[in-house]
Amino acid sequence: MKTCLIGGGGFIGNALARAFLARNAEVVILNRRGRCETPGVRALAVDRMNTDAMCAAVDGADIAVDLIAYETQDTLAMLAGLGGRIGRYVLVSSVDVYAAFARVIGSEPGPATSAPLSETSPLRAKPFPFRGRGIGREDYDKIPLERAALAQADLPATVLRLPMVFGPDDPRKRFMAAAEAMRAGSPLRLSPAHAAWRAAMIPVDNVGEAICLAAQSPAAVQRVFNVGPSAHPTWREWLCAYADAAGGALTLEEAPDVSDGDADYSQHVIIDSSALRAATGWRDAVSVRDALAETAAADMAHA
Repeated sequence: MKTCLIGGGGFIGNALARAFLARNAEVVILNRRGRCETPGVRALAVDRMNTDAMCAAVDGADIAVDLIAYETQDTLAMLAGLGGRIGRYVLVSSVDVYAAFARVIGSEPGPATSAPLSETSPLRAKPFPFRGRGIGREDYDKIPLERAALAQADLPATVLRLPMVFGPDDPRKRFMAAAEAMRAGSPLRLSPAHAAWRAAMIPVDNVGEAICLAAQSPAAVQRVFNVGPSAHPTWREWLCAYADAAGGALTLEEAPDVSDGDADYSQHVIIDSSALRAATGWRDAVSVRDALAETAAADMAHA
């Protein structure tokens, strides 16, 4: 089984490569630098903006997993060129397609809800969720890319919507503030709303396992799935579990004067991933506690 990981040299890509290697797949990573940190994986230097080169590189693959589908300008042309050339295209999307996410970041109005998000929950009404926010993702939007992938002729496709992902060397450093507070022996201050916020978060190795299984499952063809955890602790509970796994002490101060900026933490992001589990038999590859311990060890080394 030949598997190409487009843009697979990073955090999630390496976890995914390990999952495929465990199933004796031939794994090839395609990125601009031709870099990969996973032993046993071949890496090729291919620029995504060069559509002809990218399509030629994945030609004949059983599976192509697209980890860097961000904008229409470099994804739609590639999708058009892949028809009839590969066995399965997997688009790694995000739960930021949902209207609930837009309410969290304050880009769309609406009443907050704690209902779990299924694959048929309302999507954002406005395009480009990060435009104008000064973070350099002006043309990012997964919604048109999902639709294009599923509509492309001669291209069996699967769309997977990921939540927040954590693990050792997570580039988003989701727990680094806690690690720095523990190292300094100082309290970590956050608003009561943020402390009580529930949002889906999952270890990177479990994400790799989910993508790997969905990519190979006949039941996942032409379908959209949420990739989510089985439980949704509050952010306060996450921080306490992180500190416990790290073997240290963390003092949390919930202070009303702490600003949340534009974030509305009354809107939870709870993900229902039962459809993916039923279709593929996906189960957690690692426990949350073990993943937190690994993450904390890496964080504390850099805090």
